[in-house]
Amino acid sequence: MLDAGLATRLFFVLLLVVALSSCATAARVVFHEQSGSPFSRTLKERLEQAGFEVRAAGNADLAGAIVSGADLVALPDARRVPAVAVEALASYLRSGGRLLAVGAPALSEMLVEYEERWMTVQEARDRVRQRPPDRVLFQFRPGDEKNWTRSTNHPEFEERLSVFEGALAGFVADIDGWNTYDAPPLEDPFAGGHTLTVFEAMGDANTPRLWLEWREKDGSRWMAEVPLQERWKRYVLEPSDFRFWGHGSPQGRGGPGDRFNPANAASLHIGLAENFGRLPRGRHIWWVRNIGVSRDPALAAAIELPRLETFSPSYKTYPMRDVHRLAARTDQSPVERSFALEGRLQGAIPVWRPRGLGCVPGEHPPMRFIPLVDAFDHHGQWRGTAAWLLLNFEGDFAGSALACIGLDPSTLQNDAIGRLADLAVKMATRLASRSFLRNGGATVFAVKPGETLKLGVSAFNPASGPARVSVTFSLLQEGKERPLARAEERTLPPGEAAVWEGLSATLQAVAGPARLVTRLSQDGEVVDEISQPITVRTEQQAEEFVRVEGGQFVYRGQPFFANGVNYWPRSSIGLEPRAYHLGWLLPWSYDPEVVERDLVELEALRVNLVSIQYMDPRKAPQMVDFLERCRTHRMFVNVFVAGAHPLSPNFEVLRRLVLDAGLPESDRIFAYDLAWEPNLGREDRRAQWDPSWREWLEEQYGSVERAERIWGHPVRRDAAGEPTGPSDEQLTTDGPWRPMVAAYRRFADDIISRGYGRVTRFLRRLDPVHLLGARTGYGGTGQMWPVAAFPFDLASGAAHLDFTSPEGYGLQDETDNFLAAGFTTEYGRFVSGGKPVFWAEYGVSVWPDSESEAQLQRQKELFENSYRLFTRSHVNGAAAWWYPGGYRVDEKSDYGIMRQDVTPRPAALMLRDWYPKASASLHPEPVAGTILIDRDRHVTGYAGVWQEARDEYLAALKCGRRLVPRTAGTGTDSATCPDDGIGGGSWADGAPPKYMNAEFGAVQFALGGAGWQDWEGGNLQTGRGQEVRLRVEALNTGEARWLGQSGRGRVALLARWRDREVRVPLGSDVAPLESRMLPEVSLGAIEGETVVEFRMICEGRGVFGQRLRIPIRPDR
Repeated sequence: MLDAGLATRLFFVLLLVVALSSCATAARVVFHEQSGSPFSRTLKERLEQAGFEVRAAGNADLAGAIVSGADLVALPDARRVPAVAVEALASYLRSGGRLLAVGAPALSEMLVEYEERWMTVQEARDRVRQRPPDRVLFQFRPGDEKNWTRSTNHPEFEERLSVFEGALAGFVADIDGWNTYDAPPLEDPFAGGHTLTVFEAMGDANTPRLWLEWREKDGSRWMAEVPLQERWKRYVLEPSDFRFWGHGSPQGRGGPGDRFNPANAASLHIGLAENFGRLPRGRHIWWVRNIGVSRDPALAAAIELPRLETFSPSYKTYPMRDVHRLAARTDQSPVERSFALEGRLQGAIPVWRPRGLGCVPGEHPPMRFIPLVDAFDHHGQWRGTAAWLLLNFEGDFAGSALACIGLDPSTLQNDAIGRLADLAVKMATRLASRSFLRNGGATVFAVKPGETLKLGVSAFNPASGPARVSVTFSLLQEGKERPLARAEERTLPPGEAAVWEGLSATLQAVAGPARLVTRLSQDGEVVDEISQPITVRTEQQAEEFVRVEGGQFVYRGQPFFANGVNYWPRSSIGLEPRAYHLGWLLPWSYDPEVVERDLVELEALRVNLVSIQYMDPRKAPQMVDFLERCRTHRMFVNVFVAGAHPLSPNFEVLRRLVLDAGLPESDRIFAYDLAWEPNLGREDRRAQWDPSWREWLEEQYGSVERAERIWGHPVRRDAAGEPTGPSDEQLTTDGPWRPMVAAYRRFADDIISRGYGRVTRFLRRLDPVHLLGARTGYGGTGQMWPVAAFPFDLASGAAHLDFTSPEGYGLQDETDNFLAAGFTTEYGRFVSGGKPVFWAEYGVSVWPDSESEAQLQRQKELFENSYRLFTRSHVNGAAAWWYPGGYRVDEKSDYGIMRQDVTPRPAALMLRDWYPKASASLHPEPVAGTILIDRDRHVTGYAGVWQEARDEYLAALKCGRRLVPRTAGTGTDSATCPDDGIGGGSWADGAPPKYMNAEFGAVQFALGGAGWQDWEGGNLQTGRGQEVRLRVEALNTGEARWLGQSGRGRVALLARWRDREVRVPLGSDVAPLESRMLPEVSLGAIEGETVVEFRMICEGRGVFGQRLRIPIRPDR
């Protein structure tokens, strides 16, 4: 029976039935004829011989021919398409058209008509570069420099601007941010239809880049950089070369599709800026001349390229490197499996996309990628797919179907031309005939012998006539294929789809890899198949889990260095930010073939840990398979789970994620990553915490007014006059508000730590054996630029975590900058009581010059310097950001260490080469001294602490001396710690103590003679007159030890209810970051509504820490 819902979603197939007869030979083909191309001529002939009705169209006629109607568009060189025909091609595909395309990346060398002949955009632009601008805006004469206005964040740096030999020359003694100049006012600089910015420039040996900015009339900012040489060079920049800069721009600009509009340009700015990367330190000199504008001969090519997977833009593909042989895959049917081609082959290969593996009810892929012919290097190593089909089911191009070959047709010779043309014809024929699978297989990717497999399949008929189809399932393992199940035969009407669900089979297999093969037959002939890799696993009792001992990660009794990488598969690259662009573990997106290749390469790089995201319970079955594959390759998994954020937990989601994938039993889990670069946000986002801030002020100071007196500064208030948190400016600029900011940072510590406490208690009930961490380095731990977003401090919640996790962004240039960050490692140990330190992310983007030698060398040097940081500061582990090379669309970045063809970039080799050194450096040398720190002295928090301490730390490190942080409260106890208060004042005067703090963990109650139960918040319901007993867990979140013996400084639990007050002794000392379940408090029989208040108290000094109130309501 047809699935009506799926049929609706697959409405597009009706569009495929466009005047086709039951055989492909009647199909009408619009063929882009390219004179002088042997392959174009041969392909046209072969299509005609196969019976296609071919209509040839030249560059000028192609758009019209496509619009007039076609069953198939054939591009013998898809790279070189007239720009004026791209929109017609895109519209054709949006209407469900079919395309045969040879040559990739498609549309990468678009053709324009210029000077009465057709040429590529690059050729036209080269002609523009050979001549001065059409209209000169600035011709420099002595004295003109006075009309330019300096803008800088370091006015103390010496600078000069002058005119020399018709050029504007800029000098600055150093750069750390920006040193730019505003041009004199301009009136409609691009008048007359000009769109190109043209100028000549050069720089000295220390000045590699020049920065330009156009601002539009609405204030929107658009910036570009050009690489400088030590000789004059002319530059031609088109509008798309200018990137949007949000700071200072109006809201509503810079969104998808927005770009610099020259017609609205208002002002020009030139100089040096580090918006897109650091510049070398020291003096810089640059020159610029003949600044002007020109008309764009390639304006027709300034169009939005269709975002069509495996086709365009070019980031949907990657270049062939060292490809010497092509061979047909054995898990496809359109191409004879004997097909092969050898030689030094050039072209491009598509980024891998979902292949329709598996069939979970309601989970169908938006596309199906069908690789047909694979590419191999001269060693026989797989490098990608050279010929493929792509079927689109959803989105803008729903209904379209592509047959693509990535080889550069201009490089083909002799019989390769004919063989490739024959391959292209067969692929085109397959698009126009017979039914296809959308997806098929099992609902899981990992299964145990004897387990029942749930099976399913969806298929559709694109032809103009009905199709009688049947489906079979079989298991292929160790070279033997065994039938599993057969679905009933059905007749698919033209343009219709069908789903088979509810099928099952008992798995008879041995442990190890296997393939579940789903085959679609039509009229007794197999026309399509999907081969789903599965893991047949056995029940294994985990012998041991990773744990923390003595400040080290330990497995099987041995400390080890967690040599990691943040992992997404290569198939995650080049996807637009839709709901699934990072969802590689989703049922229809997960592909074990991709994952397996990746893990093999990672193991060769001596990687023993991958960090991943796991955020949707639908991913649980795939997670099981992934963990099994990680076991095969001796790899641990640091897994970020949704629902565990300390300030916004979702315990039901967290429970399902953990239990559905059986994570508590897996010895492959390294740790749960609870929060991803958490931050409170800028002041508008922080406003959500204002009610909690007001409650905290009353809890800790007694009243807002008392806090203001102690600070000597008023609290910031909102429009309604209510206290609100500090502004972004107050977090980043020192001033009399510093005591208030210090109090707000302690407030943040408290709410974050209490939140982590709730999350970790819940999670440890589900899984008491695995470690808990949180990557806490938004923007780079200790960097100044993210301070206004209020990143969590490493200290916040460290009591509840098993290790701290800084991040290394912002570390660059000379080695000393990295070595100085070793202080952050020491800070992580210090605030956590000596727990391991795991640098959760570090890396650098190489986009847009991802394969340039200079960029790859820069990435490699950053990795080398990062490992110098790790080894010199005795880090316990680190994870590079990130694995897959290629363009990440949402970030406009490429941080990858592995190319799409599964060859390592130079940076990746650093993980392999430095692993022995990192493993040998786990044990820090003895402490040689300390550096006194006080976070309250810096409105910028830890960023200010590090800036103040880094030089002293680095100087000692270079002398072989290890310095560690300390405060005035380090090594003290509740009797001897200083009386200093948070935000100034003293504990004795009513300020919360700086070195004493407490929070409450588990709270339990017992009613009558019943046993203990956990209190989860809210009203505690009791029977009237029923005896109530309470007990609480107290956690020392301060720096001073709590004394348990009698005398001044003894710490106890203070319990108050109604007119009673009880002090519960500790029994013995409680060290910093340790907890203690305290003896019970018996409230007796409760007759009416009662509120019990708990607080820690220090004899002779005062109360401190969290105030816990429990409302008790007896039944009426």
